[in-house]
Amino acid sequence: MSKKRFGISIPDDLYDNLNKLSKQLDTNRSDLVEQAVKTFINDYKHYLTPHNCIGVMIISCKDETAAKEAIDRFQDVAKTYIHTHENNICIELLFVSGPSEKIAELQKNLEKEGKCQPRYIPLVNVDSYNK
Repeated sequence: MSKKRFGISIPDDLYDNLNKLSKQLDTNRSDLVEQAVKTFINDYKHYLTPHNCIGVMIISCKDETAAKEAIDRFQDVAKTYIHTHENNICIELLFVSGPSEKIAELQKNLEKEGKCQPRYIPLVNVDSYNK
């Protein structure tokens, strides 16, 4: 597979951590950045191509109400969740299933106004199993 080369600028502390991690993992920075980009695109590919998917969303909020309201509005894709508190932070582990557009909308809704920090982890692209 051919590769493309491009330059990026990152903050000093991120650069330092990238160097430390590459040494710890005995690999080079390019491979680490490639893997990070692949992971990021995989986590957000529901924004790129409509499909049905199954995944988990990990949500941390300072405002418990913001997460609860969003989960209630998106019950069609928010199937099951676990709720707990740790160090004054509300943490939700949410199992989601349905159209990628709805999951993306839930994620955007949770991020709105910086009230929550959701991380979606796709587990299955249902459409790929139905082929």
